[in-house]
Amino acid sequence: YVEAAYLSGAAGVCPPQFTTVSVPTVWTTFGAGTFPAVAILRDSNGTPLAGKTLTLYHDQVRAGTPRPTTTVVTDATGTARWDAPFDVDAGWRTGLVARFDGDLQHVRSSNVCSLYVDKASPQITWTAPAPITFGTALSSVQLNATTNVPGTTSYTPGVGGVLGGGTHTLRVSFTPTPSTNYLTATATVTLEVRRAPTTVTISGGPSAYNGYPQAATVSARDNRGAGLPVTVTYNGASTVPTDPG
Repeated sequence: YVEAAYLSGAAGVCPPQFTTVSVPTVWTTFGAGTFPAVAILRDSNGTPLAGKTLTLYHDQVRAGTPRPTTTVVTDATGTARWDAPFDVDAGWRTGLVARFDGDLQHVRSSNVCSLYVDKASPQITWTAPAPITFGTALSSVQLNATTNVPGTTSYTPGVGGVLGGGTHTLRVSFTPTPSTNYLTATATVTLEVRRAPTTVTISGGPSAYNGYPQAATVSARDNRGAGLPVTVTYNGASTVPTDPG
């Protein structure tokens, strides 16, 4: 390559201009596949240099993978852009290397930027479960969220929980394993708990008149067979009837 060239003439010696390559820090996300690499070439006066060829490359790939490299001609703003492929874990990395090899009018220059790979957000898939009847304990039928990466899930309320009637919010917390490249995540769904059927049993009549109060025997049980509290009234009153009727 040409490091420097001097042209002699009546006006004297014309040395080539120095150049600078700017490469801003790049932010991307793990698993994105590429990151937006940008390099800007300017002369010593800060004027963008259009139509110049820059060599762009980086080493942010797995061991044994060829180093991604390309050449890009700068546009009218002196900018070269490249969707650079990468495959590395989250964290700070040495990013893009941009090199201008110089020409008869300009001295070669190069620069390197930092690359920050952020952790990715796991994808949680969880369909709202079908309504259940009061008394049904929560199980894997309702608590069945899935994720696109390995990890552990924790539900609130958890397996075995029995919810009252109405609409409830179920919540899952997901922790990736390992957590090198993925964030923790949460998701929610709603669950309707419907009223349970009740069985009421009444006994104690009809009875022959004997002048004494004659109460009915009443019991109630829910769908699980558990007893329920009962309040008995007679024609709207709590007094046990004595008279016929």
